[in-house]
Amino acid sequence: MKKILMHIFLSVIFSSIFGCSDKTPLQEDYIGVYRIIKIIENTETIKSLPLNQIELTENYYISSIDSNGDNKFSEEEISKSTYLFSTDEKDNPYISITGNESIVMLIEDDYYDLLFKRVDVNGRVTTIYMRKVR
Repeated sequence: MKKILMHIFLSVIFSSIFGCSDKTPLQEDYIGVYRIIKIIENTETIKSLPLNQIELTENYYISSIDSNGDNKFSEEEISKSTYLFSTDEKDNPYISITGNESIVMLIEDDYYDLLFKRVDVNGRVTTIYMRKVR
């Protein structure tokens, strides 16, 4: 009986010591299609139509914006770029999109599924609030 209790006690201690560390975010954690709920640039809210979305695949960042409101994406409304996924020194995930000088922080949120936060070279902060649809 004492051996069993000691084994349970040691198991709890080891699991609490070694199980406390958060896992490093991986690219696969963010692969999917996200519907854009709202966009805030500095303090100004930019209207987002319900169809607008961002998709992260293993290789591409795909932005689909229904700019004319016809509930369809034409070729001109879909932008596809390669991107690099990485984490900073604090294990905060971010992507660097080809052709874009600033990085996009991937921030998990309690209400939205994901926030994209970007600070451009002029210091303008853009935050995109999104829900994962698949």
